Amino acid sequence: MRNFTKILEYFSKPSSRGSTPLKFTFLWTNCCTNCCDNPAMKSVTVLGATGSIGLSTLDVIARHPDRFRLYGLSAHSRIDSLFDLAARHRPSVVAVSHETAAALCAGSLGLGLTPVVRIAGQNGHDATRMLDGGALGLILPHVNTADQARAIVDAC
Repeated sequence: MRNFTKILEYFSKPSSRGSTPLKFTFLWTNCCTNCCDNPAMKSVTVLGATGSIGLSTLDVIARHPDRFRLYGLSAHSRIDSLFDLAARHRPSVVAVSHETAAALCAGSLGLGLTPVVRIAGQNGHDATRMLDGGALGLILPHVNTADQARAIVDAC
């Protein structure tokens, strides 16, 4: 993965607020600006974005910004290409498989970086897999109460 070091360096830069940088995130979200402005606009998630059909789909979305908004990207392989596509198309969500996330965690640790993974839901199984795969921290979505947080920690 030729761009892996470059990707890790990008995510290890300090934020503009001067806080300690989040070293690496495997699933991230961006704020969308126009998703609610046009009710006729379709939100699209491209699974297998780095394959030929995924790339063709992204081309169609890019040529019709008035009709489609890219919501999410995922890929099982060619992760360098996935990050390049994410930078170019700016989706709200980018996801990789557990196995890929674990490999990225191992690579991060080997470069002296702290891998932090955002899991997709409040699933203790996913949390455990990521921690076992080398993640040193987790970002948990939609945790609104101490009981919800406790249940996820107890599952680990």
